[in-house]
Amino acid sequence: MNIINPFHTDCTARIHDSYPDHVPRSPITSQLDAAQVLAFAGANGDIAWHIENELENGGEYANWRANMPPVTPQILLDYQQLYPLSPVQMAQVNNEVNTHGMMIPHGQILFHGGQWKGNNAVTKLSDPFATTFCPQVAMREAEHSGKAYKQGYIDLMVITVIDPQVKAFVFDMDEPEKGNELEVLFAAGATITVTNRTAMNFKYPVYGNPEKDDRSFNRQLGCAAYEVIWS
Repeated sequence: MNIINPFHTDCTARIHDSYPDHVPRSPITSQLDAAQVLAFAGANGDIAWHIENELENGGEYANWRANMPPVTPQILLDYQQLYPLSPVQMAQVNNEVNTHGMMIPHGQILFHGGQWKGNNAVTKLSDPFATTFCPQVAMREAEHSGKAYKQGYIDLMVITVIDPQVKAFVFDMDEPEKGNELEVLFAAGATITVTNRTAMNFKYPVYGNPEKDDRSFNRQLGCAAYEVIWS
């Protein structure tokens, strides 16, 4: 399989002139630039649409999907729709990824949104690990169920796949329930090595109950670059 780079064609995106100088401007020409815009702003429909359009029409995504079963195993749909699952179910998820997944090409860049402080610079993953082609999707995942509200920060991870040794399942973007998440789910056993971390926004609004600082609160929003080294 070949690398999928949605920014092999430039992305023309509306980016406010009021944004500070460290936020990339249009055109967006790389996944890292896209991630930095999303880490600052939280949403950008032009970038999200560009990625979806490239996957739909670029050809290589269809080649990846041709390696997946025509019907997604039910436990993988459950993972998407009912997460978190029990340890027994997670073991089943991991087994299905290893059974039906593929090796993601060396050098592929994907995204993961979450909270990574407190983890070691080198972390071995004991569970399946969800990634996406779209940094906007990753930001929504980091905010989901009040996670960002409770933790007080977001890390938007820019993941480069290096020498992959574990398989990944590529979900169908046309699935009616969660296809818009553009998800690639890796089996357990990968190692994440942190290579860089860049703060993008210290006043990113995250909503919850009770409200904090009039519907926003000052916490670091980290846009971090990580390398994933598979072992």
